[in-house]
Amino acid sequence: MARSAITESNNESILALFGALEHIEGGLHGASAYIQGLFRASGDDETVVTTAPPPVGAVTTFGQTEWRPSEAVKFFRALGRGCLVPPEESRYVLNLMSNIEPSESWGLGSAGFGSVAFKGGWGPEPSGAYLVRQSGIVDPGSSRGVAVSIVAFPRSGSFSTGTQMLTQTSVWLRHELRLVPRSVAPCTAT
Repeated sequence: MARSAITESNNESILALFGALEHIEGGLHGASAYIQGLFRASGDDETVVTTAPPPVGAVTTFGQTEWRPSEAVKFFRALGRGCLVPPEESRYVLNLMSNIEPSESWGLGSAGFGSVAFKGGWGPEPSGAYLVRQSGIVDPGSSRGVAVSIVAFPRSGSFSTGTQMLTQTSVWLRHELRLVPRSVAPCTAT
């Protein structure tokens, strides 16, 4: 399920995984609190996982969560450093994120980075606008890796326009980003 949820954005798999988490954590609120705990462990002290029923056209409760790009960067940085789940689980997730299906490989996945682990999301906003986003790690697994998050609000309100915008932004980022080795601080307990 994790493979199809991450590499294909398969909604059935995503819902089944979250359903399993609900079973383990005692329901929707427990599962949402668990995810929110991972956000807190990454240094994100503001994101609150949505538990309200999804609006028409949306698939999940949690998919309606407001997640600022700056907070997404904290999460992906912590994931890439192995600070959220055990290192072997982090490597598994990052491997899946590095092998996204071609049909889902717009934006960061089509900009020509040598190595990138990413995940995208999209959907209608309450205002009627359409949001397309991606977050990930350029050069994951190295001391040069950089977490990034990009978001598009296409005027046309279309997924296609949003993915084009993210691809253009990612190509620009590839040309501008200078990856340099740096020391990595150990994970801190929260």
